[in-house]
Amino acid sequence: MSSGRLETLVFFVIIILMGVLAYGRNLTWQDEISLWQDSFRKSPNKVRPANNLAKGLLEEGRCQEAVGILRIAIEKDPYYAEPYYNLGLCYVRAGRYDEALKSFKEVVRIMDVLLKGHYGEIPRLSLLIRSHGYMANIYALRGEYEMAIEHFREAIKYAPSNPDLHYNLGITLKKAGRYEEAIREFERVLELKPDDKGARWNLTVLRGLRR
Repeated sequence: MSSGRLETLVFFVIIILMGVLAYGRNLTWQDEISLWQDSFRKSPNKVRPANNLAKGLLEEGRCQEAVGILRIAIEKDPYYAEPYYNLGLCYVRAGRYDEALKSFKEVVRIMDVLLKGHYGEIPRLSLLIRSHGYMANIYALRGEYEMAIEHFREAIKYAPSNPDLHYNLGITLKKAGRYEEAIREFERVLELKPDDKGARWNLTVLRGLRR
């Protein structure tokens, strides 16, 4: 396995897989889309049918259609986080990273408010974690490593046992020249996932730089 492969951020592998797997989901989502289209027509002022219809379209790879519906959902309830998250996914798939960042930042803003106990709603930490993760990977792709590191650490606060987050943080720290911190992250990956070849290879390289 080459060093280039081992230094690939897990995020971008996942994006490719999502595109491949979408075809296999199409038949399932066709039924889901029909269901939510009917619900959306009957209840045009409700946010959940609009969001779920857009989510079904997103799963089928029909992001251009999903974007318009998600904007309708956001207009109806600007404090509902999931449409912003799904909109961010659409923008990531389209390579529109500036717009994706804005959408994920809205998710984080809403979740931060909910975590303080406002509105009496339970925050969906999974949306918060994934939004920080996507933002971190976008910044890492741009070479803005300090921003990426900040968002990876925020995600890890809520998912300390996620090996992919620790791995991606390790890669980013390595690229930023913060080798000792990178070593600690790869060691943590191996604690969580002992057979991770990428983490083991990166540890070998980084420990060699110490000599």
